[in-house]
Amino acid sequence: MKRIIIILTILAAAACLMSCSEKDNPTPGSFDALMDEMGGEYVLTGIHWSGTPIDINGDGTGYNDLVREFCNFNGYYEPNHIAEIAESDITGKNDDKVFGVSVMLPYPDIKTSEDKSFVASIEYLPLTIRATYIGGESRVATQYGPISFEHLPDDYTFLKSISEIMITDFENGELTVRIRCSLTDSKQEVKTDYIHYNYRRNY
Repeated sequence: MKRIIIILTILAAAACLMSCSEKDNPTPGSFDALMDEMGGEYVLTGIHWSGTPIDINGDGTGYNDLVREFCNFNGYYEPNHIAEIAESDITGKNDDKVFGVSVMLPYPDIKTSEDKSFVASIEYLPLTIRATYIGGESRVATQYGPISFEHLPDDYTFLKSISEIMITDFENGELTVRIRCSLTDSKQEVKTDYIHYNYRRNY
C-alpha cells in the first residue's frame, strides 16, 4: 500500500511538472506562444506617411515622418502613445482565439474656414482592433468590416476620409496599424495614401 502511495505521488508530481512546463514553455506557433511574444503594453515608435512628403504644419518643409508634422500642434500628447495587446473575450468563428489590439491613433483635426482647410489640433482616435489567431505562418488575420464615419458631423474631415483600418505587421514584439485616408497639406492640396502607426512592445 505504501509503495502504491509513493508511485501515485511520483506520478502526480510528474504530471504537475509537465503541466507547468507546458505553461511556461508553450508549443512554438501556438496561441499561448504568440501571446507570450506579443501580449502586453506597447509604445508608439513612429508615424509614417506612404505618399510624397507632406507639409501639414505650414513650415515650408514636408515630411513622411508625421511626428515632425504633428508634434508642435496643441493636443499632441505622448503619454497617449501607449497600446495594449490582450486576449479578447470575443471568440472568432469556430471558437478561434482572438487578440484585442487597443490603440490611440493621433490624427490631425482638420477644420474648414472661408473655404480653406487647416489643422486645429491633434486628436486621438481610440480603437480596439481584433485579430484572429489562425496558426501557421501568417498567424493572425485582422477582422474588420467597412469603415464608416458618416454619422459624424461634417467638420470631422479626416475621420470621414478613412476607408481602411488594419494590422499589417504582427510579430517579434512589433506591430503596425495601417489606415488609408486623406490629408490636406498647407497648400490646400488633398492627398490620399496610407499612414502607418508603428509600435514596439514595452518589455
